[in-house]
Amino acid sequence: MSLRLEAIAALVQPGTIPADIGTDHAYVPVMLVKQGICTKVYACDVAKGPLESAKHTIRKEGLEGYVLPVLSDGFANVPDDADCAIITGMGCTTAVHILEEGMEHLHRMKQIILSVNNHTDDMRRWIAEHGYTILDEAYVHEAGHGYEIEVFCTAPHAPYSEEEILLGPCLMQKDLPLYRKKISSLADNMRRHLPFQMENTQTLQHKIDVYDAWLQAHAETI
Repeated sequence: MSLRLEAIAALVQPGTIPADIGTDHAYVPVMLVKQGICTKVYACDVAKGPLESAKHTIRKEGLEGYVLPVLSDGFANVPDDADCAIITGMGCTTAVHILEEGMEHLHRMKQIILSVNNHTDDMRRWIAEHGYTILDEAYVHEAGHGYEIEVFCTAPHAPYSEEEILLGPCLMQKDLPLYRKKISSLADNMRRHLPFQMENTQTLQHKIDVYDAWLQAHAETI
């Protein structure tokens, strides 16, 4: 099974009733039940095709009644007893759209777990701008790609610093060599492209400076 999916499942609070939004094949809901983390999970998708794939996985694993398929556009049809949301495997823009369309549902979620395919710093910025709390973060490198996973709730939080938004308030405190390598590579890539930027050069240089300062502080462990 995918390391990324295992990492997502490991962040789910035991005993919650998660709604996996954009479930596709329902791999995470099935994993949560089989590992005894949850006894009930909603596998939600906006399209009938992916939902049929989810139903096939559920039947194959014999988990009818434990993993429940739901046709839902974002949070629209998520049952009221769901108290955890999982939103993964999509771009930041799509994830933000789902969250903003479902704002009235977020307050009842003990945790919202996100893993977007791009612009994770923008995802953290959205969380910060709403005054929400980042509870935990994880990083997984798999098949040549790095995946950051965010866990947040709507409890109020003091403003996050720019360094925390760019690096992750939890990730920057963890001893994760693979994450440091990712940040080093990201900073080097930005540095190479900086001379060719026609605009936003100050923003890009600021990001490079933040990454470099953090990497220098952790140089002895890279």
